[in-house]
Amino acid sequence: MTRPDTEAGMTLIEVLVAITLLAMLATMIAQGARLTGRAWSTAEQRTNDVDDIETVRALLRRTITRAQPSFASADLSDLAIQFDGQPERLTLIAPRSGIEGGGEWVRQVLYVAPYEGAQGLYLAWQVDAPQRGGREIDTGPGATDRALLLDHVESVRFGYFGPPSPGEPPTWLTSWTGRQRLPTLVRIEVARDGAARRPWPALTMRTRVNTNPGCLYDAGRYDCRRASQ
Repeated sequence: MTRPDTEAGMTLIEVLVAITLLAMLATMIAQGARLTGRAWSTAEQRTNDVDDIETVRALLRRTITRAQPSFASADLSDLAIQFDGQPERLTLIAPRSGIEGGGEWVRQVLYVAPYEGAQGLYLAWQVDAPQRGGREIDTGPGATDRALLLDHVESVRFGYFGPPSPGEPPTWLTSWTGRQRLPTLVRIEVARDGAARRPWPALTMRTRVNTNPGCLYDAGRYDCRRASQ
């Protein structure tokens, strides 16, 4: 009588089942890796976006709070200052960004312009602007004195808090131009161009100098004084 074989190999069905299970396991691992990579990329993008927003907000806050009421004209009878606040554009005089304390004053403009098929928030500047008769700031695509602050911007809205006319109670206005003083507050609202973009909380800043209409830029002193002094 022959002895039965107790070490029989795997049948064809068992091999097919094992291959199927391995294929399913490999598919699950691949899908998990893709989901993990996508989540990591999204989280990294949001983190970078947050960093960009906070950096831009800090720069805007520093620029606007340091705005100076420099005269727009050398005519001593003209007390209008160089501050042109429009609903979607703001031009002001402030010390050069990145310089703490005193420093040369430059005219700076915040505006939205096309950027890579969408729009971006830009800051352009002109060093000789505080001097009367300065040229217009170049905000075109080829401008060298401008920087992109934030991409994927749908719109920017500025608001200005102050009296509509002398003697009237202050309120929020959509423009502030041709005035003899700075607005008390400036508000910036930015809308991003995608639902996945992190919302931009409204930014409200108080100007430091708003009661001195007798300001004339002095290139040697970096401060305000009347031309007759």
